[in-house]
Amino acid sequence: MTVNDAEVAIGVPEPFVREISEREGEPGTAWLDVLPGLVDHALAQWELTLSGATMHGAVGIVVPVRRADGAAAVLKISFPHPGNVAEPKALAAWAGRGAVRLLEHDAGIFAMVLEKAGSDCLAHLADAVERVVVAGRLNRRLAVPAPEGLVNLLRDRWHLIAREADLVQTLTYQLAAFAEAAELERERVVRWVQACAVKDALWSVEFREPSERAAINKIVAGIAC
Repeated sequence: MTVNDAEVAIGVPEPFVREISEREGEPGTAWLDVLPGLVDHALAQWELTLSGATMHGAVGIVVPVRRADGAAAVLKISFPHPGNVAEPKALAAWAGRGAVRLLEHDAGIFAMVLEKAGSDCLAHLADAVERVVVAGRLNRRLAVPAPEGLVNLLRDRWHLIAREADLVQTLTYQLAAFAEAAELERERVVRWVQACAVKDALWSVEFREPSERAAINKIVAGIAC
């Protein structure tokens, strides 16, 4: 079976086929060749029925399915990379609180059946402070003891909220709202954001990203606790 066959058999989006082939090389192409068989195996193993078009991220496909009882879910199969090993452990630790629930898992083929998420997201909230408060409450839910072998279950997205003209005032207020909603000390939140700013600044220099990011990072680093 060729890469093009994989694209047709289960409707794998062409951009995903191209990205995996280019990024992963021969191992990626080989995985794409067997991907339809992995999907068939997972469907049979968990008595799933396809119910929608295939979607994708950077490392895997997500297929809408129906379980044997008719409940909606999604089947996710990821490229077998060490970076993808921890995902089911994290989802199991969160147990549906702040993240989709893990319903089934096959480590051998990097496959999971997941609770189907709704379409709402933070971008649908018009008020910036409300978005931060929701993010803070979500952060509190996700702050659980990490399973053995996992150090950090959260990813920082701080720079997405720093877009106002008066950045210091806006970010200071939003950080306070986030800290209250997340039930964290404000100073701890500010220090965390500043650490992220330093990391992001180093990343920007290394990969020569736009200079305005460096300017934002400099402002963030100067916020008083």
